[in-house]
Amino acid sequence: MRRVVTRIGISKSRFAADESGVSMVFLAVSMVVLIGMVAFAVDVGALYQERRELQSGADAAAFAIAEDCALNALPCTQGQADSTADAYADANAGDAEAAIDNVDLDLANKIVEVDVSTETASGGTIFRPFFANVVGFEGTTVHAEAAVQWGFASGLATIPLIISKCEYDREVGGEYDYNPVTDLGLHGLNEPEGATPWQGASPKLLKFHTGSDPQPDCAAQAGQDTDGDGRLPGGFGWLADDDGLLDCKVHLETGNIAPGDPGASPTNGCSAAELKALIFEKTVNLPWFADTNDAGGANATYTIEDFVGFYVTGYNFGGQYKEPGSGPCHGSTRCLEGYFKYSQSDSGEIGGNSGVIIVKFIK
Repeated sequence: MRRVVTRIGISKSRFAADESGVSMVFLAVSMVVLIGMVAFAVDVGALYQERRELQSGADAAAFAIAEDCALNALPCTQGQADSTADAYADANAGDAEAAIDNVDLDLANKIVEVDVSTETASGGTIFRPFFANVVGFEGTTVHAEAAVQWGFASGLATIPLIISKCEYDREVGGEYDYNPVTDLGLHGLNEPEGATPWQGASPKLLKFHTGSDPQPDCAAQAGQDTDGDGRLPGGFGWLADDDGLLDCKVHLETGNIAPGDPGASPTNGCSAAELKALIFEKTVNLPWFADTNDAGGANATYTIEDFVGFYVTGYNFGGQYKEPGSGPCHGSTRCLEGYFKYSQSDSGEIGGNSGVIIVKFIK
């Protein structure tokens, strides 16, 4: 018997049509996913931009309020703080609108906290996405906060150079009692650096406190004479860079004892170029000593009492350490020239009673 085999033929054109249909479906789904991802990226970017603008506004508002309070530039009152916060928050918003949720002015602890959030031109509080509302997300309220503290410095990172307290006493004719509310400082709060001579004053020339041409001593004030000799060395000296970093910086705190660095030359680790970049024609926050142990050399120590701003116009520390030109003094004399002035820092420990003002972020 002959076997009959029947073959079933498959049409190539039909198979191609089926593939084309699947491809179209896949392409359509891919386009939807791609458009969704782009839309998501746009919305997330806009959300982050809103957050950045609000944070900038909160930061600027809190810092401005704290600075006004520290310097008595504007009344340190709740009403003024609210007004300042509103102005700075709006100014930093792309649409010039930001809501002030809270301004907490804590005068006892000298802290101000500013909380801001989304506000629209129509008075709404919802930041609405461009595309996400298609899938039911209708927006959210974005928040930001910042906190700033102000007060006098009890600790600062500065260059390893220290001056005698009596140098300021000689300049102003009495005890150092700086108050930014009543005392604009010897050369003014807002004088730009380099605008010399300030108020017609001549720069102060400080000499190294030992050597062939030292700065004269002065009588120690009550409570300052830690070694009982009745004298306080004048001028300036160098501090040991005792943190091992040799970066021409030391961290000092009032009331502490700081080791001295012997000799009139700058502390080891302060190159001529680095020192110039740090101090020349700049305001430096210098520590001052209440007294020394008079040991001299590598055993010398200084009792840190406070900090003061000093705008440096020149110096001669020997060798290449001279600015400008040959420096403001010559020969073997080592000197520092400049103006005592108001100074402010955005970092350091707060808790002092006078001297350099710190305005810094704590949140």
